[in-house]
Amino acid sequence: MSKLNKKLLQFEKVKKNPIKYIIPIVIAILVLITLILLLINGRKITDKIGITKSAEEKRAQEIESNLDDYKKYDRESGLIVSQFNVASEAWDNVGNVVIKGVSLSADSKGYKVKVSFRAINKMTDIEILGIYIDNYETEVDNINQIIHATKEKEQEFEFIIKKTQLDKLGINDFEKITFYMHNTFERDYSSEKITNTYTYASVSVQQANGFDNTISDKVMLDEIAGTKIYYNKITEDKDNYYLYFIFEDKLKSNTYHIFNINKLLINGKIYDAKLKFTLKPGSRDVKYIVIPKKEVDKIEKASISFIVRNYSIESNGKVTATYFTNQKDFSTKIKES
Repeated sequence: MSKLNKKLLQFEKVKKNPIKYIIPIVIAILVLITLILLLINGRKITDKIGITKSAEEKRAQEIESNLDDYKKYDRESGLIVSQFNVASEAWDNVGNVVIKGVSLSADSKGYKVKVSFRAINKMTDIEILGIYIDNYETEVDNINQIIHATKEKEQEFEFIIKKTQLDKLGINDFEKITFYMHNTFERDYSSEKITNTYTYASVSVQQANGFDNTISDKVMLDEIAGTKIYYNKITEDKDNYYLYFIFEDKLKSNTYHIFNINKLLINGKIYDAKLKFTLKPGSRDVKYIVIPKKEVDKIEKASISFIVRNYSIESNGKVTATYFTNQKDFSTKIKES
């Protein structure tokens, strides 16, 4: 065979088998596309395939790795969900009602709680007057519902502790939920109706190492009328300053407390701030005063006193006593909001 014929034959073989050239070209194109995608949106891709993780993902995994066996982390709400102590039941302080935790979950709205009530004596009408999470008052929509409990059957009650309020209190885990109640019942050995009986009972969750939502960063301003008043902190944003205070009822009786500002001094001058609210028996609450920056450019020093008016349900809301706290200075060091 001549040299010319050999070359023609080799050329025919190349034409008949082009795939060995196509495959490297395709691979090169795929590699080029991958590199372009990584350059454009590399972090999202690597997050999905697990090469890298977002800060939010890393935080969630860190929280989950440190939880005990009784808890889980709800990523949607950022709340930690514990389990109720199912083996134990909570009796109220007069021994007439038993409360048991049924279920606890969380979502973007907050903690969804279900409990059951059972009467020890004859049929009991239970009016829930207050629901506290670690003693902090909550704003539950169906709080004044009447529950008809009996000895024979548990009566369930479901409610939501709102995420907006939990955020204000800085709570994403807790130890107990307390119910402040008004009970009307008949004892087994008597047909006499017992009215105006106000009681407390708490259902707790399992905590391997204990838990405490008490705010430690606070300064006592005064202790008066069965209450304690603390200054907590000052924060700011673009438009306002926010002065935070903590109020606690220490009597745990049937006394309600109405708080008003008596006198607020900002930089030595009287400032007309508004704050009025009612503190329920056995509860604590966090409130803040808004100071617009257009009215006060800078807070260098501050001082405050309150008026406290007490009343009970038995007095039909009539104020039975009025007290004035001492005028106290407090630090105005700014903390990040």
